[in-house]
Amino acid sequence: MARTKRRTIEIAVDERADGVRLDRFVRKLLPELPLSRIHAMIRKREARLNGAPARGGDRLRAGDSLSLCLAPGDADGLEASLSEEGDENAGGDGPFPVLFRDEHMLAFDKPTGVAAHPGSGHALRDTVLGALYRVTGSTGTGIHRPALVGRLDRDTSGVQLAGVSPRGLRELSRLSREGEIHKTYLAVVRDHGLKPAGRIDLPLMDTRSGRRRMRVARRTGSEKAMTAVTVYRVIARRDGCALVEAEPETGRQHQIRAHFSHIGAPLAGDARYGDRAFSELVTGRTRVRRLFLHCARVHLTHPTTNAELAIASDLPHDLQHVVDLLLPGSDVDP
Repeated sequence: MARTKRRTIEIAVDERADGVRLDRFVRKLLPELPLSRIHAMIRKREARLNGAPARGGDRLRAGDSLSLCLAPGDADGLEASLSEEGDENAGGDGPFPVLFRDEHMLAFDKPTGVAAHPGSGHALRDTVLGALYRVTGSTGTGIHRPALVGRLDRDTSGVQLAGVSPRGLRELSRLSREGEIHKTYLAVVRDHGLKPAGRIDLPLMDTRSGRRRMRVARRTGSEKAMTAVTVYRVIARRDGCALVEAEPETGRQHQIRAHFSHIGAPLAGDARYGDRAFSELVTGRTRVRRLFLHCARVHLTHPTTNAELAIASDLPHDLQHVVDLLLPGSDVDP
């Protein structure tokens, strides 16, 4: 009897699977397969990570390429599942303004209030990832899909990068992991004796619970602390408010918000880490009720040409309105 010909499906790993064990990721992709069959597939070298035989305990990285050799029925089911996810982006509003685009990478001007990925009530079509699929015409078939790199929080606006080609995604993800993508944020914070410039070197711990998910960890070594460093300078200050330029040297979640909150300079409009009285004061003066955190500039080396790139995003009109009212005359040109 002739052996049924197996098919190879390639999946581009994005940030949602960054750090996930390979066997658990495959189980999520193929929920109908028993774990014993998945482990057997791995032992038979039918799963390859970046071209090399994979192990179940391998930790995935955004930008990795995972190849699975599957029976025709399993391959058809996986492709259909991935296509359904991609098809959710059909229709809807057009993509956000594009700041830079070529065949390997893309940069959006992300507005506030838009989640990066689907989940927690956010459909794909209403996310930055959905906008990326629309502008690139991705069908979500699993051979290769563009993915976000260094995603911004839902309430943060500004420059959002994405890898478009397999090489572009892989190299952008590597640059991000190695700290070679340099971002400059603008924020309005409470000014109670804030130094003109400083370097906040405070490790952060992910609590996985509560509104303040990230908190500064003790330096005793007894906690699973992550190194976190933010450099800042004050651009303008007046009446208890300061406009700061912040450059994170590390890319921890909520890093800028948690750091400035800890040193007594919470961000305006930050419902998670901020000070309610300060945020209400800013809202009362400006009628703007949102987090004042904007990724204004990104500097990096192009992932394939090695050219130096500087991508800038102007302050949105509402944040510029806050600056004009609270700190008139401030120079915030990107």
